[in-house]
Amino acid sequence: MEKILTISIAAYNVEQFLKDTLNSLVALEILDDIEVLIVDDGSKDCTAEIGREFTQQYPDSFFLISKTNGGYGSTINAAIDAASGKYFKTLDGDDWFDTQNFVKFVKALKAIDADLVVTPFTIIHESTGETEEVSCHQTFGGKTVTFDQLPMELYYKIKMHSVTYRTALLQENHIQIGEHCFYTDIEYIAFPIVYVDYVCFLDYSVYQYRVGLQGQSVSAEGFRKHYKDHLKVIDRVLKFYESHTNKGISKEKDAYLFRILNALVYMQYQIFIMIGNTNQIKSELMEFDRKLKNENFTLYESVQGRKIAWLRKSNFQLFGLIAFYSKLRDKIDHD
Repeated sequence: MEKILTISIAAYNVEQFLKDTLNSLVALEILDDIEVLIVDDGSKDCTAEIGREFTQQYPDSFFLISKTNGGYGSTINAAIDAASGKYFKTLDGDDWFDTQNFVKFVKALKAIDADLVVTPFTIIHESTGETEEVSCHQTFGGKTVTFDQLPMELYYKIKMHSVTYRTALLQENHIQIGEHCFYTDIEYIAFPIVYVDYVCFLDYSVYQYRVGLQGQSVSAEGFRKHYKDHLKVIDRVLKFYESHTNKGISKEKDAYLFRILNALVYMQYQIFIMIGNTNQIKSELMEFDRKLKNENFTLYESVQGRKIAWLRKSNFQLFGLIAFYSKLRDKIDHD
């Protein structure tokens, strides 16, 4: 039977969560319609064994791909290569889907013909249990429109957890995400967009996104540890943007990619400030700022913010002071 949806599970040392993640996908009425690819990224715990249990129980719907460790992007690349479903969606091994809405979603996909399907998602705060739904543009709920019809304020709402791509779009355009690198989820949002013509919006949350876990790459600790990976992602997205701008993409897609770059660059300044005041970090920040100014002045000028303005006006002499007060404020907020 033809599969409607391939779900790529990024699974690295997630034995604590994986059973709940996979169980959230088990619904008999749509089981024949889905292909769950559990991509074990060289785990050292029981992740692969748990995945194998599900492949044995549901051999026509769950499949285990075991590979050497290559990072988050490598799990997506492996799943894209193996996918046979009409549509493709990612799911982290420590998150889950709302099963009831997931069933509704798979049934809806049977009647949808779009390059990109966007759904709300729910953030679950691990420490408090509080939830927060990140919604889409309600004007388009249940509708399919061209990408160029989307209002610019909607660009920020197309997130990793909200997107489902037509699998053929990813495969035919050879979409490949950076490997051995953190923060490549941005590439997964940015790279396919230039090939998207039609977008469908649904108005119910499928993805349940857990935040606040120790060691997450988007935590302050994670940014300090992996900030050079963030620089690599900026470089790859910028090169991608410039190559496709030269090919003449629409002004709407140009604006979309530029907004992603603006947010990435702004975040990089904040990460440097967050890391703290050392001669090495100050030197790297100044080099980042100089390179951006020389190579893409339009992007350089577009990145605004009081701290960034002070840094540039002072020729970065205020870096130590700004980093100190930022760290102090963070401490007060956490206390």
